[in-house]
Amino acid sequence: MTGGSPTDNLGDADPDPLAEIAEAPPSEVTDDGEDAPARGGLFDDLVDEHQSNGIGELWVAEVERLCRIVANRYPPQAYSGTATWDGAAREDLLQDVVEHLLRKRQIEYICAVADDLDSIRRLLWRQTKFALSLRRRSRRTVIDNLVDRAVQLLVAPDYVAATEAGGEAWRRSGGQSPSSPPDSQQRHRLITRLKRLARLPGVTTERASPVWARAELEAAVADVAATYPLVTRGLIDELFGETLTFLVPGELEANEERLVHESSPGPEEAKVVSETVDRAVTALSAVERAVLVGKLRGDTDSALAGVLRISRPTVDKHKRSAFAHLQVALADVGIVSDDAVMDALIVALSASEAPS
Repeated sequence: MTGGSPTDNLGDADPDPLAEIAEAPPSEVTDDGEDAPARGGLFDDLVDEHQSNGIGELWVAEVERLCRIVANRYPPQAYSGTATWDGAAREDLLQDVVEHLLRKRQIEYICAVADDLDSIRRLLWRQTKFALSLRRRSRRTVIDNLVDRAVQLLVAPDYVAATEAGGEAWRRSGGQSPSSPPDSQQRHRLITRLKRLARLPGVTTERASPVWARAELEAAVADVAATYPLVTRGLIDELFGETLTFLVPGELEANEERLVHESSPGPEEAKVVSETVDRAVTALSAVERAVLVGKLRGDTDSALAGVLRISRPTVDKHKRSAFAHLQVALADVGIVSDDAVMDALIVALSASEAPS
């Protein structure tokens, strides 16, 4: 992504961490200002801490730092149901990542394949993006579709746009909106009323169930607008998400199993792929390895041509040759996920440097 925050000019679709998971991590992921001895010591301490305590203070600090870096690249309303990535929202994401590292044994995988601090941080960066994507994908099929329908209802004579809010916001027409937000008890009563609305059958088995018929959705939107001075997409998402939490666990489990299968390699697969990629990378020429390192950083072919002092077509030739060698080497392994290969490449090339 280039040019400003990903939250700017989102258009019709929000950025998807899973779709961007193969992108090279930004430099701040690996560079936290430590000197070489400190970095080596921290790597050893992280490995020792995992062997002794699973996930302790050092791992939590690393994950917390990655959550801050990753979360700031994505719109909070879409991925946390909040207006901003505040401390509480980042803490929720931190808990998601830690749970994923433990429940899916990804921390064991990271310690098994990482050979320096940069490798750990790059792999944690990918796990954090993966956890963030699971949040979005588990909600998209039901709650987000419902929010989209609700926003369409707000563009109606019963509501007027509140232009002074600086974004998409509406209030009831005719000056009928309350003057102040509800207190906690009033909000709780609103959630209770929304939960009592009649739901369409099949919501626990149909991924894209509409949940409410139009009449019930209109009633829900009207109730929210009668309770709050201004109604925003974020507010509707927050309220509907809390109202319909009964939908999320089943969806999350189904989506997570599918996405983990696609994007999170098992220990045995990771070991085989890592060893195979290691051998393949060792067999590459120095220039081919330099090109792969550059591509993992996100360098363009033109930029690499300048650094390596070769022509851009020659860079392309070395890039294709390197990938062809990897493809041949992996052919005997069988079907493997792109993530398994990417993780193995990150580790195998992390210590490599382009020749000057």
